[in-house]
Amino acid sequence: MKKALLPLALALLCNACPGQDHASAPPTVSVSDATPAASTAAPEPRPSTPGVGPIPKAAVALEVGKGIGPIHLGMTRNELETLGLPIEEGSYDLQVGPYRLLMDGGAVSFIEIELAKLPKGLSIDGKHVPPHEKDIEQIAKLLPGCGKLDIRLGGNVIECADGTVTVAAAGPPGIVQLQLLTAAHAQKLRPAPPNQSLPQPSAGPPCSGGGPCGS
Repeated sequence: MKKALLPLALALLCNACPGQDHASAPPTVSVSDATPAASTAAPEPRPSTPGVGPIPKAAVALEVGKGIGPIHLGMTRNELETLGLPIEEGSYDLQVGPYRLLMDGGAVSFIEIELAKLPKGLSIDGKHVPPHEKDIEQIAKLLPGCGKLDIRLGGNVIECADGTVTVAAAGPPGIVQLQLLTAAHAQKLRPAPPNQSLPQPSAGPPCSGGGPCGS
């Protein structure tokens, strides 16, 4: 009988004590609070440095004094048509595929390309320039004989190779353009030297006899 009463007494004693049901529950922490959720947004492409990394096979080659991709300085209209690229005639220029051209004497004297229009970028002297590159000073480091950055009204320009190559960032978006010119075309674009005062005509020898001339 005593053995049967002992468990009952213990049970009554425990009911009088504060049990686990009356204790405050520990705070719940959701998984999102404990660890930040992984972002599902695509990571932004890391900026690359021109000249670093392998050159894609489809990158367009820029050769100073020669051409950009399939367009070469000195090409005639007939040679351009054999390339199979669409040709659109402007008022003073030609649009051949993604390239804008100027002709002088029936031959290509100026080639311009927007870097972003080349899906695999440019190849300059064995170095790669990705199509999203915006820093024209970094691009200019791959070209010979470049001057300082020239801040102009329509954009920023760096001239290289005695003016036969220019790298420009045109407009507020910074549209990067590369231009290749013949030496003769570059010479035409140079500003004319400032006007110098013309030499005054010679007064001639003084009249003999000290009198007025013609006397």
